[in-house]
Amino acid sequence: MLYRGLTVVALAGVCFCLTGCPSSSGDGDGVSLQQRYADALANISGKLTLMGDSAGAEARFNESVQVAEQISDQTTKAHVLADLGFTMLQAGDRARAQTLLDKASAAAEQIQDPGLKREAEATIAGYLNEL
Repeated sequence: MLYRGLTVVALAGVCFCLTGCPSSSGDGDGVSLQQRYADALANISGKLTLMGDSAGAEARFNESVQVAEQISDQTTKAHVLADLGFTMLQAGDRARAQTLLDKASAAAEQIQDPGLKREAEATIAGYLNEL
């Protein structure tokens, strides 16, 4: 019963985030709908892990990676994939962390703005140093 209640609360949080988010074009505070969605799924994954639902957590995390891979803005994509990689690093899954950080690096290579590119590469390098 507690599990169902927490799941409903988590899903309500996602709905609230989605209705209060700017468009995926990056209007408003600069955080795209895709980024918020990927972050929300990763957050739900963490909460499911704490609740002992490892299968549910894995499914939500995989979903967050799929959403992140679809982000068209390379700067956002690089940061979201890097954050997901760091999450895997913290969880102790070094191989998966490396894969996600490699994808983040590939996205960072596509960033046109030199300042944003350096910032993304610095973030990724910091996470890679933790490996």
